[in-house]
Amino acid sequence: MKALLLKMIEDRMDEMIAIRRHLHQFPELSFAEVETAAYIKNFYAEKPVQIDTISERHGFVVTINPGKSERVLALRADFDALPMQELVESSFKSQHDGIMHACGHDLHTAALMIAADSLITLRDQLPITIKIIHQHAEETPPGGAVDFMNSGLLDDVTRIYGAHVMPDEKLGTIRYAKASMMAGNAAITVDITGLGGHGASPHLANDAIVAASQFVVATQSIVSRRIDPQKPAVITIGSFEGKGADNVIQEHVHLALSTRYFEESVEKCLESELEALCHGIAAMYKVEVRMNHLGGYPALVNHPEVVSKIIPVLKKAAFLDTVEEIEPVPFSEDFATYLKTIPGAFLFVGSSAAPSPYFLHNPKFEADERVLVMLAQTMIELTIAYIDEQ
Repeated sequence: MKALLLKMIEDRMDEMIAIRRHLHQFPELSFAEVETAAYIKNFYAEKPVQIDTISERHGFVVTINPGKSERVLALRADFDALPMQELVESSFKSQHDGIMHACGHDLHTAALMIAADSLITLRDQLPITIKIIHQHAEETPPGGAVDFMNSGLLDDVTRIYGAHVMPDEKLGTIRYAKASMMAGNAAITVDITGLGGHGASPHLANDAIVAASQFVVATQSIVSRRIDPQKPAVITIGSFEGKGADNVIQEHVHLALSTRYFEESVEKCLESELEALCHGIAAMYKVEVRMNHLGGYPALVNHPEVVSKIIPVLKKAAFLDTVEEIEPVPFSEDFATYLKTIPGAFLFVGSSAAPSPYFLHNPKFEADERVLVMLAQTMIELTIAYIDEQ
């Protein structure tokens, strides 16, 4: 059966490319993927599957063989895009101004659609139930994965897999981690409000810019003096807004920052130290400091017992040249939310004929479309491996 499924996918490469290019031309932002979701749903409309949509969201689950087995495998792909202007000239360039599929979600979705359809074709030979997760809003916290986990639609899932294209890796390459793979992150804003005044009379004002500047400098000592040096952590101040005139003491400054970490203990320490710093700045400069958590994603940790089962299988796959372990990477992915509850693993799949200088989230991001076959075949290999476990 596996050989037949892999061949079916090879034979449908042109169809995957057509789907991918349609999605690429008409990208939509997180939580606004109305037409994208409709396009994907229409693909399954006449097929013998069960479709369940997340209430008030655009993500949905396609179930193959509902109720057939207590062993339920989930395969996931995301379908939201990013708020950026595409700079790649092609026949399928984004038609939506200021929106682009610069993270490969169009590739993930097209590959999973054809992998799913191949499994649907051979559904009578499959001894398990399979849930295809077409997920909205991976790019924007709190992320779409939370909606799926809260919906109850995945309560019976016993294994889950996902994958992401990587433009800095060559085609035929898969990278994995046995456990910790990707950082958790939190998005935070800090608003500092003082008392504005004339630049000639600073003693009559409480300068928000001075207070905010001290906050920025002080955050740099949190990682160096409060976090175990063997545990990675990052605090980035990404925006400092306090525009005014040269002779006006600013009353308000808005800061936007993010934190990155691999362990929950580090996350909690960063949060508590930032809160303490806010209180200290407020007292020292007689200003009001408000910290607001916008949400984020937990660290992505693969299940070692699952990884130990799938890597030997992938190393034997004829369509792959390299399957190697990597060190944890500092960017984030909301697939981590699934893995906190469901045993599974997440993989990186090389998507360039040669390493690309334009990484994910770059307006010149491109991928070799042959990766579509590799993505879909990887999902098939993982599916058959799970079936063969019993």
